[in-house]
Amino acid sequence: MHPRLKQTVTHMKRHPAVYLAGGAALLSVAGLASAVFAGDPPAAPQPTAYVVAEPVRPDLSSGNGVTGIVQSVTPLQASAVNGGRILAVKAQIGDRVEAGQVLAVIDGRAAALRIRQADSEVRRAEALAAERATAAKRADTLVATGALSEAERDAARAEARSAENTLAAARAAAALARTEADFNVVRAPGAGLIASRTAELGGVVAPGQMLFAIESRVGGMILAAVPVKLAPSIRPGMQVRYEADGVTGTARVVGMSPRIEGGGVAPVRLAVEQGSPSPGAIVRVQLNGSDADARIVRVPIGALQTDARGGRFVYRIDGKRATPVPVSIQALNGADARVSAPLRPGTPIVAAGGAFLRPGQPVQIAKPGA
Repeated sequence: MHPRLKQTVTHMKRHPAVYLAGGAALLSVAGLASAVFAGDPPAAPQPTAYVVAEPVRPDLSSGNGVTGIVQSVTPLQASAVNGGRILAVKAQIGDRVEAGQVLAVIDGRAAALRIRQADSEVRRAEALAAERATAAKRADTLVATGALSEAERDAARAEARSAENTLAAARAAAALARTEADFNVVRAPGAGLIASRTAELGGVVAPGQMLFAIESRVGGMILAAVPVKLAPSIRPGMQVRYEADGVTGTARVVGMSPRIEGGGVAPVRLAVEQGSPSPGAIVRVQLNGSDADARIVRVPIGALQTDARGGRFVYRIDGKRATPVPVSIQALNGADARVSAPLRPGTPIVAAGGAFLRPGQPVQIAKPGA
């Protein structure tokens, strides 16, 4: 054996603890280096996924839902004051009009002739009034000289006053003729949208005939027929939800008629607070605004996902991340699912693309046409 190797072995036999500790430290350093250079790389951040989002909708299918119709707060009508033939139609259905805007023109030739006749009467009355005024002044002079009696003077004054009254009446008749001529132009009584039109070019209309119906679009009312059994739960000021053509909103009870109509229903008026349903639209109104039904909502069927245990959930969009929310399916209705979930109406959820997501993954809502 080599002399130095023999010396090292002898030293290890005399001090084994020192060499064991050093070996352990060396092995630890080697293991750490191996872990750093040979371990798994850190996980890459999850990419942003583009998804289609839709809001959670309230469920209005419970037994306390009633049907109503949307009405304007102030429905407007433009009618013909004078009868005659329509010479021009200047507004169509769907046009937005302002107060005073010309909608139609009715033949005004007869009105123009009445104006000419009234003006002629005014001129005749003016001449007569001037003549009688001059005669009254002359009578005053003649009475002063003794050439005319006071009775004759009083008669001249009375004729002058009568002529002045005749002139005032003629002028009023002329003004009335012009006012009536203005009624041959049908104008919008207020601002809004043309909802219906019966005026046709060349048609003959009668005085008072309605030619245009205008929806003011200032607020909105819902008139609903409420069964008598629900009447005790209705109180003025209570807020309710409604749905019209897939769009939801809120309304507030204004009042309820004390009269029960045919079929055992009572009319209830509600003022629209959120949303803008079109006048004439049929809406579904949910009268029980209780929190008990707040967990029952509607979501698109495409939003439902299944986890590894078979449970159902949807992805709620919190900020820009997808958060799974467990749901319990109550019923399927067309393209919607009626579910019980801790979701509020209006909350955005992933309606399409959820099958490719992971919890907490960043998402961005894809816009149509983008």
